[in-house]
Amino acid sequence: HEIHGLEEAFEALDAFLDDNMVHATEVLKRDNGVVYYQLARTVIVFLQAILGFQHEDIRKASEVASMAEKTANRQYSLAHKGKLATSVHFDPGTEYNLAFCEAHLMNAVLLLLSESVLGSMKALYKLQHSFRILHDMYQSNPRIQVDYVPTEDDEPGNLIDEYTISGVRVCFGILHIILSSIPPNVSRVLQLIGLHGDRQTGLDLLWKASESPNIHGTMAVFALLQYFCGPAQVCDIDSKIMKDPLAHCEEILEQTKKRFNNGALWDLQTARLHSVHGRIQEAIDILQQPRTVQLTQIEYLLIFEKSLDCLYLHKYELSANSFLSLIKINSWSHALYAYAAAICMIELYREACAVLTRSDDPEAVAEAKTNAAKYKKLAMSHLEKTDNLIHQKKSFMQRGIPFEGYISRKLTKWKQRAQLMSKERGGMIIDLVDAVGVSPVNEIVYVWNGYKRMSKSDLDRTLSNLNREIEVVNSQEGIYQYPRYSTEEIDETLVLNVLRAAVLRNLGNLDECKKLLDEALILEKIQYKDKLRDEWAYPATLYEMGIYKWIEGGKTRESAVAAKKYIDKAAEYKHDYHLSSRVGLRIQTALESLK
Repeated sequence: HEIHGLEEAFEALDAFLDDNMVHATEVLKRDNGVVYYQLARTVIVFLQAILGFQHEDIRKASEVASMAEKTANRQYSLAHKGKLATSVHFDPGTEYNLAFCEAHLMNAVLLLLSESVLGSMKALYKLQHSFRILHDMYQSNPRIQVDYVPTEDDEPGNLIDEYTISGVRVCFGILHIILSSIPPNVSRVLQLIGLHGDRQTGLDLLWKASESPNIHGTMAVFALLQYFCGPAQVCDIDSKIMKDPLAHCEEILEQTKKRFNNGALWDLQTARLHSVHGRIQEAIDILQQPRTVQLTQIEYLLIFEKSLDCLYLHKYELSANSFLSLIKINSWSHALYAYAAAICMIELYREACAVLTRSDDPEAVAEAKTNAAKYKKLAMSHLEKTDNLIHQKKSFMQRGIPFEGYISRKLTKWKQRAQLMSKERGGMIIDLVDAVGVSPVNEIVYVWNGYKRMSKSDLDRTLSNLNREIEVVNSQEGIYQYPRYSTEEIDETLVLNVLRAAVLRNLGNLDECKKLLDEALILEKIQYKDKLRDEWAYPATLYEMGIYKWIEGGKTRESAVAAKKYIDKAAEYKHDYHLSSRVGLRIQTALESLK
């Protein structure tokens, strides 16, 4: 009865991961009361929620997870008190305790996504509780531990043993990875309640779990791909240990795709690996292949990933159109999608204006004039749409979406600058597009560490565009070239310096990189009395100096000490500034890598 339920739960989850939701639903209708059916439903709605970030999906998933928690806890109590053992290797009820822990852990993540104070408090309790259960299971049974080697005297385990062993490994591994990747200001709080993750322990557990031929093995593969194509890529302390895992990731992905040859989720992972290796066009080709996708959450991720990859290749029109298409299929942040389209048009507008001021070719000038007018109009339209959406939708769950707070601040800053510039120019009308400061597209590329993926030619183009920021350009026949922010706006200078320094570092020009960072650090830590300033630039500058020290010193133990000095300072920057989650992730992963 129990084993049959587990087998059917595995079958349903395999169907889901192969993009066959119809079959998964049919299997789960055979629910015989064993918790594994509810747990399988929880995994499905959990993945839908975290992949799509939609309010209703997250609420629904949390309800399903809570039901699974209650069922697992009840069945654990019955098995434990009645000493109903299903294994010679584990205490009675262990498998139900693990099922409870899995549902508990998923619910914790969902509560964190709700971003309410009460939800966060409940999530911390669940994380702490899950960590303690998993730690005790891992320590009390050698068969679960990664260094366990079976002996001839070992009795063979059954399906439930395989579920238990692989489940503890994947859950404990993911929990270690999550806790080791949390930004410094949050991780310090978690350590006070005994929550501290070790990245290497987590990775070891996931590699071991990935060998299991069940859903836990598949989830371990997914988690490893998410990590090495996600948090590991935002860090620039990419020591020698990174190459082998990426090669291994490609191997296990190919093996997984043989099991799930219809799953668009695995096409997404393939594209991400291409992008990580700098094969961005190949990634885009995979992402835009015509396919029928049953899950809108996967369709959303395919388009979002393509939108970012297009930014890295300066394909701004394609990127803008892709971002705008997300408005129709995903409700997470329409303002973000409209803003992304707007800043793509701003970049194209600026490129056209640069041709107007530099070219003597009449045909090129005529084309640039047409393009400048076209892209400026589109940028203004998308910015207006962004502004309306920001005011329409103030929150995600109970609090504002962090990135929407960043966008709102940007818009307010540009509006104030436009008014000031108009006043300085005797009442001349200054369009919002012409009051934009340092390239907002490159801010997005930086926080996603897109420079790391770019080719030399794309980095050269980026540097040329950023160097253009410091030129003084006049009006051109009615098309007003964006008139630059004031040099007194220290945060804009910091943003420009840190962006240029990051590009130069990726080009291998360390001397020029250091020169820009030195200039930025002379400004010292800015006291941000004006809440509209780009506060993220200072900790990012400290981080970049740390990376420079690491590379310039030859990536030795001594250079690690020098790097840590600056990255520690970046971590100590305790303000809850906009983009702190993205910048903080880079800081935290760098510190973990330097250990």
